[in-house]
Amino acid sequence: MLQEHDNPFTLYPYDTNYLIYTNTSDLNKEAISTYNWSENARKG
Repeated sequence: MLQEHDNPFTLYPYDTNYLIYTNTSDLNKEAISTYNWSENARKG
């Protein structure tokens, strides 16, 4: 796979950044939902 591309760094950094972004965005969604729940609990 590496030999097919002239520069392997054109592909791999994008893949790793994409994986990191998707993982952190999922964690952020969970954190935001928990934060919203705590805000609603405080108001009530």
